[in-house]
Amino acid sequence: MENEDVNIPNTIAEIPKIIGGWVNVPDHLKCKLDLTKIRLKPSGLVQAQVWNKYTWIDLYDINETVPKNKLSEKQLLALSVGRERLKIARTCDQCKQIVNISDIKNVEVGKFCKDCLKELGYALQVHEEET
Repeated sequence: MENEDVNIPNTIAEIPKIIGGWVNVPDHLKCKLDLTKIRLKPSGLVQAQVWNKYTWIDLYDINETVPKNKLSEKQLLALSVGRERLKIARTCDQCKQIVNISDIKNVEVGKFCKDCLKELGYALQVHEEET
């Protein structure tokens, strides 16, 4: 088989670079994260790269993708259980608001968001001053 005249980049240096950020990326080029969000995965080669502040991100032609494998019932159940556990972990015991996991603090009497913790802390200080 002879070397066919195909326009395939052989090295990283030959992959086209898109200058100026994501606003200059054509609609048909997607990164792996974008493809994953729509349950696709690349089946072709990298078509271009765009700089994202820290590194070059590979871009793939959406027309050269295949559907991702569907999740099994067991995987779907595990995802559901994990999401429910995370929701419980992110729920304030006082106000029942779901907040960012980093904003929840576990104390001896439960887990509280920053706002409720301030209120609780203030209430504890008042209680300590009275005794």
